[in-house]
Amino acid sequence: MTIAIELEKKSVTLPKSDVTSAQERAGKGGFSAYLAEALALKLQRDSMLDEYARMEARHGPVDEAEVERVMRLMEQ
Repeated sequence: MTIAIELEKKSVTLPKSDVTSAQERAGKGGFSAYLAEALALKLQRDSMLDEYARMEARHGPVDEAEVERVMRLMEQ
């Protein structure tokens, strides 16, 4: 089954060294998909951080050791 995703073409300015590294990792023809996946992961991370802030506002701050543990998990 194929899922249709609406695409939008954008022009972005990126550091040359990052572009080179991404192209090497993505392979021929995979640059846009590589960047799309990176953006999706960043959006997921931002969403998790937003939820963390909402939880902290409701329940107060968490133990700093616990915060460090969760941040390490998110960096993986």
